[in-house]
Amino acid sequence: MNASRDKTNRRKLSQLCRQAERALTCVFEGELGNPILNQITLLEVTPAEHGRAIVVTVGPITDSEATTRSQVETALQHADGRLRSILAQTMSRKRVPLLNYIVHGFKEGQG
Repeated sequence: MNASRDKTNRRKLSQLCRQAERALTCVFEGELGNPILNQITLLEVTPAEHGRAIVVTVGPITDSEATTRSQVETALQHADGRLRSILAQTMSRKRVPLLNYIVHGFKEGQG
C-alpha cells in the first residue's frame, strides 16, 4: 500500500510541475512587465523535497552583464504573489504550491 501511495504522490507531483512549467513559461515570456524578469527564461520546474513547494530554476535569455543574480532574486520575490496567483488561475488545485527559486547564469553582485 505504501509503494502505491508513493507512486501516486510522485505522479501527482510530476503533473503539478508540468502544469506549473507551462504556466510560468508563458509568464516569463514578457507578461510580468518587469524589465529584469523579462530577461529571464524558465529552465526547469521540479518538486521540492517536502512536497509543499516547487523549485523554479531560471536563467538569462541572453548574456546580460547589466543584471545581477541579486536583482533577479529580488524581482522574483516581489513577483512571487503574482506568480502564485497566475498558477492558481491555471491549475485545478485546492492549494497553490510555494515557489522556491534558483537563479543560474547571472553575475554575482549587489543590484
